[in-house]
Amino acid sequence: MSRSSTPTVFEQQREDLVREIAVVGNEFGSVEALWSQFENFMGRPEEEGKDAAASREEEGRHDDSEGERHSS
Repeated sequence: MSRSSTPTVFEQQREDLVREIAVVGNEFGSVEALWSQFENFMGRPEEEGKDAAASREEEGRHDDSEGERHSS
């Protein structure tokens, strides 16, 4: 029995472990893609929300200054 033709117990376990890691790694590919979509979706409204809030704030200032003119 030559060592090169028959793997040791350690080599067998290592090969099994490497195979399992590869399977688990492939399973996380779809999770990563889903998370990326979630981040992209959640990021858009935040940027749009900032623009909308800035517009509303500007409109609020404009309305306040008009109100002051009318009450004088």
